[in-house]
Amino acid sequence: MDKELLRVVIIAAGASIVLLMLVWGLYKSKKKRREINFYDNHDPFENIDSRLVMNVEDDDFDIVSLQAEDNDFDVIPLGKEHASTGVSLDAKEEYEHRDGSVAEAAKVTTRLNPEYMQTASQKKAELTPTPEVEEKVLPVLLKFSLLSKKGEKFTGPQLLDAFDYVGLVFGSVQVFERLDNNNQVDYAVSSIMGDGTFPKEHWDSYHCVGINFFMQPREVEDAVAVFNDLINTLGQLSALLNGDILDADKQPLTEAMVNKLESSLR
Repeated sequence: MDKELLRVVIIAAGASIVLLMLVWGLYKSKKKRREINFYDNHDPFENIDSRLVMNVEDDDFDIVSLQAEDNDFDVIPLGKEHASTGVSLDAKEEYEHRDGSVAEAAKVTTRLNPEYMQTASQKKAELTPTPEVEEKVLPVLLKFSLLSKKGEKFTGPQLLDAFDYVGLVFGSVQVFERLDNNNQVDYAVSSIMGDGTFPKEHWDSYHCVGINFFMQPREVEDAVAVFNDLINTLGQLSALLNGDILDADKQPLTEAMVNKLESSLR
């Protein structure tokens, strides 16, 4: 037998052996699947070891059917009363203790933990921004007038004497001024005539029908104190010169208006 023929025989024999092994494997696999088929008439648990089966005859647990009726359980709907105890389930309850007694219901006032609610309220208060207090804005200017009686006028000498009595000084811009301790102007008094200035001289021949008072609350250190001093000065000059006091709307100045203006400066 030559070498080529021997090689062919060996290859054919090997292929036959492999084919037989594949056929045998398929046969064994089908047989095994038939033995474990759960859809045939055989009991799939018939070959289970008896030692693995649980015996529940001596157990203390009760086995209840999944299709049991509602009244087979001791279940109380929320908010209804227990038939035997009359206790409402609005509270958290323990029904049976080890001795079989029914515990008294403990009332629950909230569905959430009270301590949690308190903590949450505190955190909410901390996170809630504090409303900003609006800064009070003072008026830019306050104006009052002192007018002579109808048909009369204030003369120069009368004005000089009255201004000197209340402590007003003649300023560089030719108006009278109230100065503070630092020689800063608190308010000014001008003439109601012309450009509002008073003459530097010849007061004997000067006369006017009224004078104006001006105060800038934003420019003074204590607006309320300065305002009160202005009102007092107005009252004194009104008495000395026999004049009538008017507000910025040229209406008689009342006590109510004075109080309102003072409050706006606080």
